[in-house]
Amino acid sequence: MKKLKLGVIGSGNISKYHIEALRASNFSLEAISGSLNSESAKKLFKIYNFKKYYTSSSELASNSSKNLDALLICCNTDNIIKYIKLAGKKIKILCEKPVSNDLKELKKIQNSFINVRVAYNRRFYDSVNFLKNNLKKENINNYFVNIELPEKILSSRNKYKRVLENSVHIFDLMNFLFNNPEMTFFTKKLNKNKIFKIFQFVSKKKNVVNLICNWNSSSNFKIEIFFSGGKYLLQPIEVLSIFKGMKIIEPSLNIPIRTYVPTKIFQTKFDKKKLKFKPGFKLQAENFYNFVKGRKNNLANLRDAYNALSIASKVIK
Repeated sequence: MKKLKLGVIGSGNISKYHIEALRASNFSLEAISGSLNSESAKKLFKIYNFKKYYTSSSELASNSSKNLDALLICCNTDNIIKYIKLAGKKIKILCEKPVSNDLKELKKIQNSFINVRVAYNRRFYDSVNFLKNNLKKENINNYFVNIELPEKILSSRNKYKRVLENSVHIFDLMNFLFNNPEMTFFTKKLNKNKIFKIFQFVSKKKNVVNLICNWNSSSNFKIEIFFSGGKYLLQPIEVLSIFKGMKIIEPSLNIPIRTYVPTKIFQTKFDKKKLKFKPGFKLQAENFYNFVKGRKNNLANLRDAYNALSIASKVIK
């Protein structure tokens, strides 16, 4: 297969994970840029043997469609839309989520830049894909969903920063798995500090999805799907467990009560070949290659990014 010429804007910690996955997915590393006098960008330039180094990210973006097949934008969130606009609509772009923290700004471009895809890499976890395919394969149409969101809320002025830049992964997964359910109810507050909130969504097939915002709790992110006779559990999101039926443990001297334990019949395993990449990044990179080549893919577009950020904006009010 012909290698596609890739340019990279941004040199933060997440950049190397994208670069490694894209390099292993038939992209050639042509050009990179970072912020002015960026030492991290110079370091990546040397480590990965890029052919050209740009001191100006604006220059790289502006010239990308002339010299490259694709562009990766993984810089500071505040600058992503600026570089999308400079790159234009002729080159295929993969950019980091959430694209913008400004819902109005994202709304303005969501339908006009169809050449842009967004790196919601959790869509490409083996656990998530197995779940999505299994729901379809088993023809499970009636279910009830609980999603736990124990995001860390900061005490600073930007207390909901992690909700906007990290929890959006969960909002995108909710839309991806359950076909963009519509919000029908939410609790304004469950305590004086408005820390705990519950939002309820209903899918087109009338399945209920509860989003439980238990900020700062001693828990892990969780998506739990109850269906007749069993449940699917993503906790952590990287691992899918399937339960069917209950095991009854009779009372004993050590535990003098009858215990009911869900019977686990399946759990996803990690593919050793993929462990060298950050979870989801290799399959995401392959999907981006397909996108650049005009083939079918499961990447999120700007409208998907807007939908996820829209939920985040409602959650933090």
